[in-house]
Amino acid sequence: MKTLPALLLATLILELLVIQGTARSLGDNYKNNNNTMTKTDTKIHTHKLKSIADVTIHSDHNLNSQNYVSVGRMPRHRNSKALLQFESVPETCKYVVKAELFIYYFRAYMWHPAYYRRISFTPKTIEVRQLFSPWNENEATWSRSSVRESWTQSGLHFNNTDAASEPEEETSTIKEYTEHGFLKLDVTPVAQRWTAQDNNYGLLLSLVDEISYGREIHFYSREARDQNGMDVKPYLKVTCWSDFCAPDSQRRGGGKRDLTAGEGIEQQVQLKKEEPKKTHPRS
Repeated sequence: MKTLPALLLATLILELLVIQGTARSLGDNYKNNNNTMTKTDTKIHTHKLKSIADVTIHSDHNLNSQNYVSVGRMPRHRNSKALLQFESVPETCKYVVKAELFIYYFRAYMWHPAYYRRISFTPKTIEVRQLFSPWNENEATWSRSSVRESWTQSGLHFNNTDAASEPEEETSTIKEYTEHGFLKLDVTPVAQRWTAQDNNYGLLLSLVDEISYGREIHFYSREARDQNGMDVKPYLKVTCWSDFCAPDSQRRGGGKRDLTAGEGIEQQVQLKKEEPKKTHPRS
């Protein structure tokens, strides 16, 4: 078998090392243009957004004096729905990766002791919707969003004017032996719409079944005091990219985004390597 000259063999080994190094470099770095981003430029931050307004709508009287909000329908009572509004998503947040609502469940209530015996505990499934109309926590009631303005329909129906016709995808069910504590609901699409174009008028909590009677589900509001040293006020946990080169339609203030519940971040962003440009020698 013929052997390669030493100089030629050394040249081939050197070229192989250069090719491997180039491939490794391309694999570890992404070019920051168009729909791509550089890994080293990715800055992920998590923000805790406090509740700035919350109230139950249930009657023609404003109920903001309570230290809780409620959902449900007790016998001889109207439905209860909860309105919640939070701080705005920070301007530094260019794209919302995840947004979750945390709200502290502390009791399933019946207004009269006799009903505890007569009506058994049935599971209550809670859903959340985006609010589209402004409201005042000190004035909102069953029929009015403020002293001067009425809901388009009493009871704040789901008509895409006061509130979204469709709820967010994730729900939470309260059962008889559900432990007291924070419930978590995914509201990522809502927060994404807030950063794109929609006004942040907050969220609406209600039951999936608004007809059946049962116990009223109570959550601590922003007026609640700490419980055993724990802050039990509702809040939003928002995780976002603060340095992200997204297409204009996906950037903050970049126009309307048609985001539906359940769409993952994988469907919004594509990370791809930049292919080396081919060059042709001049003739």
